[in-house]
Amino acid sequence: MVEYIELRVWEENAHLIFREDEGEKLSCGLTRKVILDVDDHRLPEIIRVHNQLRAERHFLYGGHFLCRKYKSSELEKAEFLTMWIAPSIREAGEDYGTVYDEETACPLCGSGAHQLSALFLNLNKISRSRDLLGTDSAVEKVVSQRFLECVRDEELTGLDFRPVHAPVRGAKFKSRKGTGGPWHQMLVTSQSVSVVPPTRLGELMVLDLRPACPLGHCTDRWLLSEVTAEKSGWDGADVFQSLQRFGIRQEHRRPYTALFCTQRFRQMVKRRGLKGVTFEVAHLI
Repeated sequence: MVEYIELRVWEENAHLIFREDEGEKLSCGLTRKVILDVDDHRLPEIIRVHNQLRAERHFLYGGHFLCRKYKSSELEKAEFLTMWIAPSIREAGEDYGTVYDEETACPLCGSGAHQLSALFLNLNKISRSRDLLGTDSAVEKVVSQRFLECVRDEELTGLDFRPVHAPVRGAKFKSRKGTGGPWHQMLVTSQSVSVVPPTRLGELMVLDLRPACPLGHCTDRWLLSEVTAEKSGWDGADVFQSLQRFGIRQEHRRPYTALFCTQRFRQMVKRRGLKGVTFEVAHLI
């Protein structure tokens, strides 16, 4: 496994750190993708320059990601895996009327509010090229009819599904013929497991972090390593999630749980050619 940091560097400020030929200029022309080793000697300087620019309401980079690249053999040998579903839907259910009960959220960090209504989204904006998609909320997972049928055909456990609805706001939000629906919200119904050391939590590069939630929700922290969880909490399901929540509560974005799966689930995704999910090795002890 190889770890690296991927930055989306603003082109107007890239020259402050990077060579003209360093990285890949993206099609929009405004940013470039730069790949760095996790121990790159320039990281302290990158953070310093970024903070200096932030004080002037400018930025060196926007998106920043800690990535892991595995050999096929490493993934094949893993009994359990962490599964990541990218936020491919650049909106959230609350944009279209999805209701959450904020009274059930943690009063200190805002995590864990129960979803009261069905998930409403603009169905015309859901990409047909993927079978699993996340929204900008970080907690809403949308899957295709094909994915649902594959899960049921192979009798995989730990999941339930509810229809995703178009909002009632007039004709412009009605699903076009050929959109590829129906779409479903994926819900994890299995028992949650607790994330434990040696899992590393913290900040990636530089983020404005408040103190971690004293109730143990791990909000305002990100997963910086492969995840280790307590196997005693696993109920045998093919898909399960962490007890703790990670990330931030900001506007429509909500702290999320880590998703885990068995090798059986990964093999189904691979065999059926399903798109929209990536895997990392996870450890249950």
